[in-house]
Amino acid sequence: MKLIKRVGIAQLLCLFMMSPGFAFEATVNIPPICTQGCKTVDVRQFGVIPNTAQDDTPALNRLLGQIKGNAILHFPAGVYTFGKTVQADRLSNVRFEGEPGAVWKKAENFQGEYLLVTRLSNGVEFKGLEFHGLTRDRNNYHWGESGIYIGTSNGALIQQNRFLDFGDAAIRITSSSMGRQGVTSSNSIVRNNYFENITQITTTSNKNGYGGSMGAWVDHNEFRHLKGSVKFATRTPGAEQIIITSNQIEGVPTIPTSVGIEVVGYSNVFIENNQIKDTGGFAMNIYSNPMQGIKGFDWGNYLIRGNQIDNCLRGIRVSAQPFADNYKPKVSDINIIKNTIHVKMNNPIQLQKADIQGLNLQDNIP
Repeated sequence: MKLIKRVGIAQLLCLFMMSPGFAFEATVNIPPICTQGCKTVDVRQFGVIPNTAQDDTPALNRLLGQIKGNAILHFPAGVYTFGKTVQADRLSNVRFEGEPGAVWKKAENFQGEYLLVTRLSNGVEFKGLEFHGLTRDRNNYHWGESGIYIGTSNGALIQQNRFLDFGDAAIRITSSSMGRQGVTSSNSIVRNNYFENITQITTTSNKNGYGGSMGAWVDHNEFRHLKGSVKFATRTPGAEQIIITSNQIEGVPTIPTSVGIEVVGYSNVFIENNQIKDTGGFAMNIYSNPMQGIKGFDWGNYLIRGNQIDNCLRGIRVSAQPFADNYKPKVSDINIIKNTIHVKMNNPIQLQKADIQGLNLQDNIP
């Protein structure tokens, strides 16, 4: 086995030569965000004031309308309350940066789904902030109660933040209907964040014809009480190059849909050195998208290696079930290697309706 790995914020590249005929490659290109030439803006000078009863949404929206790019928006410590969605479309080279103790929270009477939406943007970073949703219930979902939405954008960097109590997606990075159909979102990193009592982070689009995201790296995050999954899903071909490494994922044993990692219809996927425990369903679930109205397509090229799975109900599932239009996908090159899988049910690796070309199960420890 030969491993070549080059890592940097500007470009992340993994190339894995597993055997003659199989290679895995994924590239994530992130433009430098505010490394030079950016003005630092104290948001308080523009009426975004922490620790008050006021709704900070109008003031922050006005500020975003003025700057558009090349700025570091600095949030001093304190609690910022938002009554509506912050609109941050068409930004370029902008960092949202918080001091320790800088908290964004939804007002109890919040109107809308997302705390912040950015679309058609290039180079947007969120760093050092704490985001609070409204779903404090630790047993049930609340669909439509979400955190950050990034749509049809390139170069999103989300690092060193905390996300608490979101009933749906704490983060959604996907292809927006504002753009053309297909996969129109690309190159994102979610790194060194803490998540607790959320349902998912996801690339799922809510419209047929729109894919997820091309090129995403999710690493060194901690998930506690994950009611859903770390989910990459697409409704169209062309979504690929996903790297999921070195995350700690703790599910909820009493919730059957609590899944560690879920991948739906993607190709070129690398999953390594994650620790997954206490899920009420599978530790990993990989399958074709069963939604109505989707035209079927082929997928494959997976390397799942060196993951530690403990006390989950089920282990790793790969299913090549037909799409809703009865198209049976050609699934190829699935490599599940050197994983430790301790689960409650039998069959730690389940292959369902899976006529896989190039299946490699090697040195897994049940």
